[in-house]
Amino acid sequence: MTEVNICISMSFISGCFVVKDNGTLTPQLLNITIKFQHLYNDTQNCFNTFYNVTTKKYEPAVCANCTEKYCNLNKYYEDHKADTGEGILCMDIVDAVSVYTV
Repeated sequence: MTEVNICISMSFISGCFVVKDNGTLTPQLLNITIKFQHLYNDTQNCFNTFYNVTTKKYEPAVCANCTEKYCNLNKYYEDHKADTGEGILCMDIVDAVSVYTV
């Protein structure tokens, strides 16, 4: 296995992009990645709307206004993590979700 193949397999890049029948990656994102990015951006934009840069705190309204978006994002992530059988997802998705979890 080449160093590139090791890097690709360790970061689960193939979980982000369409893979050709011959095993090579394309620059085309998988539908799961596209949908995740959409949900993530919606959640991030909502959080940013209620962030006060002066106090560096979120306004109390963040919970009432962003909980549904966050729950949708989290559910999508958990559902697809379970769908893989091994909990393996594109590392970009895992890293994005880890921003919001402890």
